[in-house]
Formats: sequence, structure tokens, C-alpha cells
Amino acid sequence: YTALAAADLPQLAVNVTDDDSVGLVLADGGAKTLDEAGGTATYTVRLNSRPTANVTVTPFSSDWDAVTVAPGALVFTAANWNTAQTVTLTALDNDAGGAGSARITHKLETEAEEYTALAAADLPQLAVNVTDDDSVGLVLADG
Repeated sequence: YTALAAADLPQLAVNVTDDDSVGLVLADGGAKTLDEAGGTATYTVRLNSRPTANVTVTPFSSDWDAVTVAPGALVFTAANWNTAQTVTLTALDNDAGGAGSARITHKLETEAEEYTALAAADLPQLAVNVTDDDSVGLVLADG
């Protein structure tokens, strides 16, 4: 076998198909219902595939007077892309009566070409309903 040259060896062509799809994954991301007086809930976010550059995910509330989100931004790297990061939703007391609602959307910022192609419509959203803690009534006082 030591007399064989590289040219005498058979050639084998190999094609590798990338089966990773880009995307944002929400766990515990079904619709949430919060109590108006400071009720909270959480969900987690992770990427669906390893990015070639950092990806910043910013959650937004459609009604900041009803529901806030924290933290303001999540950063995913090639090292932590598949580690879920927690977002906390907090309901605010509006003192005006009536239930509220908000839609949580997500914005991506990145230099990773594979993630820049994602449209906002392709990113998952989360519906949040806020139950009212105010009661309607009339208070009479002796005067």
C-alpha cells in the first residue's frame, strides 16, 4: 500500500445539506392573561440556528400603558444561540376601569446575513390580556 499514489485512490464526492432554518422560538409563548394590579408572566426566547454574528432581539408591547416587557433587549451569540432567555411581562394598573390587552412583537438587529432576511411578519407574536381590577360603584359619605 505504500506504493499507491493519491491519483490511484478513488474519488468520492460529498454534498452536505444544511437543514438548520433561521427563526425565533418562543417557549411558554401562548396567550397570557395578567391581573391589572402588577400581574406578571414570563416566556422564553431562543434562536432556531447558530448565527454568524450577534443577533439582538427586542420585544415590544403594542400598549406600554397596559403591559411592559423586560429586559429591553436579548443578545444571542454563536455561543448562546440555543440557550433560552426569559422575558417578563408586567401589567400596569390604569385606574380607569376596563380590561386591556397588548400584542408583544419582536424586532431583530444583526449583521448575520441569514437572520437579516427574516421579515417582521415571520417573527412570532404573543397576545396578552389584562383583567381589570377596578370596580364600578358609588361611594356616599355623610356630609
